[in-house]
Amino acid sequence: MEWTEGRGARNVGTDVWEWEMERVPAGQTVGFKPLTM
Repeated sequence: MEWTEGRGARNVGTDVWEWEMERVPAGQTVGFKPLTM
């Protein structure tokens, strides 16, 4: 997977990505589904 648009992200381990988010209250669960082509 390659991350080239939007907020910066980086691969920090096997199948683990780290990125910044805005306007999400502390403690709220967030789902993420990457689009792969």
